[in-house]
Amino acid sequence: MAKILVADDESRFRKLVVGFLKKDGHEIVEASDGNEALNVLAVEPNIDLAVLDIMMPYINGLELCKIIKEQIGIPVLILTAKSEDDDQISSFMSGADDYISKPVNFSILLLRIHSLLRRTSEKVENIHYGNIIIDLNSHNVKINNIPIELTRKEFEILVFLIENKNNDLLDIYDLDCKIFYMEPPELINIIEEIDMTKIQLLLDQMGIIVENTSKKKEFVFNMHAVQKFISTSSQFILSEIEKLGIAS
Repeated sequence: MAKILVADDESRFRKLVVGFLKKDGHEIVEASDGNEALNVLAVEPNIDLAVLDIMMPYINGLELCKIIKEQIGIPVLILTAKSEDDDQISSFMSGADDYISKPVNFSILLLRIHSLLRRTSEKVENIHYGNIIIDLNSHNVKINNIPIELTRKEFEILVFLIENKNNDLLDIYDLDCKIFYMEPPELINIIEEIDMTKIQLLLDQMGIIVENTSKKKEFVFNMHAVQKFISTSSQFILSEIEKLGIAS
């Protein structure tokens, strides 16, 4: 049915998961740590989904999830310690599509996997603007079939602006809720990597002008407002990190 990566450093448990998924008809590739999982992803084509243990040596499940989401875009299910709320919150912050706590109920695991596979099989249409293609499934942008390098958040901002180009009810805080939903230590690094110049150049090539006067408030939503918001957010988050004594 599907090709699934199962990455867990606990060999006995991993074999149980692999055996259960194989019985359900899936093709399984295994990894015993984060580094091995990355190597598997590099050489194994067409992996549909990854099941990652949160605690793995070298590269843990959360870090691996971020890499997978950034580079490949396949759904990820995280295996967390039982009743650890922090693990569950961190899983979603890393981009995971779902999580399940250990000890695992294998019937529930199978239902979660079926749900994720069904959800991702419902492919959405790409956005086409002349020679520019925005692939909403793989989170890639190409001009004349040449890939344009964008971070995940740059891609999300670009799509948000395109989808809302004629939205007179748009508010800058809609962007905040849609794009920026992480805690300060994770968010500051992401915000600092956003290059609005790249986004502006792509919008210019598509002939899209972001300039809406909101009917909800007397507020002009444009690229200057977005840039100002990102800059202000960065300064605010840095001050919050300083207050909390957290290293960014």
